[in-house]
Amino acid sequence: GTIFAMVLPGGLFYFRMIGAGDVKLLVVLGGFLGIRDYCVFFMTALFFGGIFALGLMMSRGNLVDRFQYFTAYLDSFLKTGDWRPYRQKDEKDGEFPFTIPVVLSILCYVGGFI
Repeated sequence: GTIFAMVLPGGLFYFRMIGAGDVKLLVVLGGFLGIRDYCVFFMTALFFGGIFALGLMMSRGNLVDRFQYFTAYLDSFLKTGDWRPYRQKDEKDGEFPFTIPVVLSILCYVGGFI
């Protein structure tokens, strides 16, 4: 479970979409949950993360800017095939702690909802 849990968030970390602390938390949880339960947990965490990110973008007023940034990033990657980090180190506009969606997903898992 731990090794499998390195693969899913590892790809997101490679493109600098999540931080190292989030990856460590997810890997530890993968060791406890096992592969099957981890997949369900991880998809639920991504779902909560999407809702949380959407709410943050709406409250920050940068929803359109963030979608334009993402489409430009994706377009550049597909055209050139060159890898570059999704977030730059000094950019804080699109940042939020993924730990919150992880905790919500764990609470759903422990409560028997997923």
